[in-house]
Amino acid sequence: MWVCLLLSELWEMSKSYQELLAERKALDRQIAEAQKSEKADAIREVRELIKVFGFSMSEVGAGSGRTNSKSRPKTVTRERRPGKA
Repeated sequence: MWVCLLLSELWEMSKSYQELLAERKALDRQIAEAQKSEKADAIREVRELIKVFGFSMSEVGAGSGRTNSKSRPKTVTRERRPGKA
């Protein structure tokens, strides 16, 4: 009999699908807010370090849009001639 009571209590304690979705939505909001806040803090810290150490934009990999020019293969352009493959 006590097993039935325990199982019924566990069943009542379990959350419904809708309740879990609502919790996930709330957690997603909290995660987004925390990320936004921590991202702003990180940007402030990076800017401060750049100023303290006097890094140039090229030293921190900013401005060019590419972090490492050697990582991309060079494109070879061939001249096409009619009649030749």
